[in-house]
Amino acid sequence: SGSPILNTAGQLIGLHFASTDKGRTAVCLDVVAALQRALKVLGEDGVTRLIRDRSGDAESDVLEGLRDAAADYARKNELDQLEHFYVPPDCQDGKNSQGGRKPLRETVEGFLATAQMRHKVMLLQGDAGTGKTTFTQLLEQWLWQDFEKRKIVPVRIELRRVTAEEAKSCVSAALGGDAEVLKLRMLGLPFVFIFDSYDELKGGGFVSLWQDNKLDDWPAGTKAIVTCRPEYLANTDGKEKLCPWPTDPLKGLKQLMEKFLSPFTPDQVSRYLRNPQLDEDVKEHPVALEEYDQFLRNSPALQELLSTPFVLKIFVNAYPILKQYHTKDITRDDLYRAFVEQWFAKEAFNLSQGLDMPLSELKETFADFSRSLAFEMCRQKVYDVEHKEESKSRSRWKLTIANPEPGPNPWEKFFSNSDRDVMQ
Repeated sequence: SGSPILNTAGQLIGLHFASTDKGRTAVCLDVVAALQRALKVLGEDGVTRLIRDRSGDAESDVLEGLRDAAADYARKNELDQLEHFYVPPDCQDGKNSQGGRKPLRETVEGFLATAQMRHKVMLLQGDAGTGKTTFTQLLEQWLWQDFEKRKIVPVRIELRRVTAEEAKSCVSAALGGDAEVLKLRMLGLPFVFIFDSYDELKGGGFVSLWQDNKLDDWPAGTKAIVTCRPEYLANTDGKEKLCPWPTDPLKGLKQLMEKFLSPFTPDQVSRYLRNPQLDEDVKEHPVALEEYDQFLRNSPALQELLSTPFVLKIFVNAYPILKQYHTKDITRDDLYRAFVEQWFAKEAFNLSQGLDMPLSELKETFADFSRSLAFEMCRQKVYDVEHKEESKSRSRWKLTIANPEPGPNPWEKFFSNSDRDVMQ
């Protein structure tokens, strides 16, 4: 009949036909017959409401696993602490245009509103360090907190360790398989799938996330949010692949809402620097807001750089060294050098343990090593560094290389044979 409810019921029967249990198959056929009769009398919306009203406990049971997984992720990643530093960002219509600038959360809530059915996919673009991942992490928590009011189910999927091929079925993988997908779809609730870091797919590539994951089969109101760096989609047809209808770009682009994260305003920068939690984070050198303001007024070039949460965090940590610089023209390179110098000053004692080397020589050696390693990681396109703490005295680091070059191992000049895990 073309009814999503009957289509889903049919897929359930398809799963059960693999079984030899004829009685179970007969029950499934009876269910479909009952649904067909109910559809004639109540219509699609009526049947959906009936199922939802009669299965309140079932809805709670099915969603409990998703809610628990989101809560567990929040605990492990200390999202409550992250929110203390969070300054709500704005978004705008174009990368280099302030047109349509509005609070990002308000824009996303408008996109998710049931009445707003024109757009199915929101493409949220922003440079590295603008807070895309932080926003998606917090958005999933906010939507669960408001679930009873909105009845929208959030599912956040990180793409940075997923290949393009795996991304074609990442929704099913994230939810626990096709059987779980069918259970969730039968609830009749709209979902929002939050695909984070599309530009960090392992090995690169472009995927039609909506079409390949069959999101049109999900209940009405289901939507997707995709985050990506602008340069990843520049001069390609990658944007068209993110449309709900990649085979019909003209139609698909009309259902794609495109927004860009806005650079921080001076007021947002002040709100970040005014946060009392900063004093806890940098106990060694607490700084009053007035001191930051005075320093930035005297360094207009630096003031222009402080437009993202990432650079602001670097600035706060590097400030004790930066304030010793006798120049108004502080560059991004100066900022990063000061950050590394401040980090070294804090870690010098630990680094020097067991080494028969003067501290000044160690500092120079460390700086050279770090720069060379960073350059090689960039050249080898290492997109991900994974850290696992195995015990208080031992950690394991893993570098993920997009497309390893044939030939000698490039890491042998950086790590000894005892660090075989890292080299591999």
